Amino acid sequence: MLLLLLFLQRECHRCPDPEPEIVYKTKKVTIPGDSVPYEVEVPGPPVPVYRDTGSTQWKYHQVDTMAILSDYFATFFYADTISDDTSMVCIINDWITENKIKRRAIKFMNLRPIVYKTIVTPVEENEAERQRFKMFLGPTIGRSPEEFGIGPSVMVITSRENAYALDYDMINKDIYLKYYWKIKLKK
Repeated sequence: MLLLLLFLQRECHRCPDPEPEIVYKTKKVTIPGDSVPYEVEVPGPPVPVYRDTGSTQWKYHQVDTMAILSDYFATFFYADTISDDTSMVCIINDWITENKIKRRAIKFMNLRPIVYKTIVTPVEENEAERQRFKMFLGPTIGRSPEEFGIGPSVMVITSRENAYALDYDMINKDIYLKYYWKIKLKK
């Protein structure tokens, strides 16, 4: 009984619970670059302002008015590749008519993959699931070279994960007190 009181007194003193260690897991998410260029609409530039510096000399030649008008009202398409390297492709498309840019579109393709890092933290244990101690009840059956024994058994596992067991042999009228330590094995 004295040994039982010593073991129980060792288990029952109050000590602060250790803070649960939070383990952070890092998960990398990589989004690849664009496989096809997509078009980005941009408004046309403002109307240009002509300023005469006096350097233009007018020369009178025979003029084909129909050629000038067909050239003036025709729509011309221009495509200019601004960047074509390993990180991106940028193409500017312009439609010009009546000496103005009527429509401008930019085709852009990102070739560089984007890496995002997200930090995932595990959910802490639910306080209701974490018990201070666990109690088990069951039968004890045994045999010695001379006699057979059977009886009830009670086991208590404390918050420090030590186990205490009390067995009673009803046939032989014996009481057995047991103490167990947790063995931590490396994974």
